[in-house]
Amino acid sequence: MRVTVLAGAESAPFVRELASLLPAHDLTVVASVARDQWVHGLKRTPDADALLDGLRAEPSSATSRVAEELAALGAEPRWAHDDDATLARQVLRTELLAAGFGLAEVTAALAARLALPATVVPVSEHRTELHVVVTDAGERRAVHVEEHLATGTAEAESLVVVSTDDSASDAALAAVRDADVVVLAPVRPTVTRTPLLRAGGLRDALAARPAPLLAAPEADDPLAALADPLELPVTTVGSPADVAAAVGA
Repeated sequence: MRVTVLAGAESAPFVRELASLLPAHDLTVVASVARDQWVHGLKRTPDADALLDGLRAEPSSATSRVAEELAALGAEPRWAHDDDATLARQVLRTELLAAGFGLAEVTAALAARLALPATVVPVSEHRTELHVVVTDAGERRAVHVEEHLATGTAEAESLVVVSTDDSASDAALAAVRDADVVVLAPVRPTVTRTPLLRAGGLRDALAARPAPLLAAPEADDPLAALADPLELPVTTVGSPADVAAAVGA
């Protein structure tokens, strides 16, 4: 039974538990890219990295020696404080991207190298970053959603997507199209769900499926008022165990 989960960083505990209830490799996780950006010359993908780490048999210890040294050297941005294991993945991801591999290939390769019980793919191969418009000290400007979540005190007014191509990746579309069950994990409505479903072709692929989307309760989101309406038929599930029961695992 093939299960595909649409997820973000906040979904990691749900995805980890679901993976433990399903046969190995029956699970594909489609990760948001709305929080992606380049920092210190490295490709930063917070959603995929949280999911990759959460699916490990033993999640990495959260040492942050590199981030601490960068801060001591005055490196910007100060709010980006990734742990050492995440930075290691960023280094390898950046090298593989520079070698000509696509983001979906690289993310799947990282999952395989970590011997994860699931495949992880990005919802898009392209830069599709979420920015938040705020008024700060009388100046109206757009800031990356990661910066706003880490440091923002000004009220968010609207969203801006900075995108080179908003199309969903072939891997993400195939994961939705070929799955027996598709699940929307607990996600933040604005930070994760809206960008996921805005990926070109993904909402249509979901709408074309005969079975409704299984959807867990949404996660807390400080920007929830700016989210798009879901507007898809859903069946609510409360836990990974509910999903496992629905697929007969």
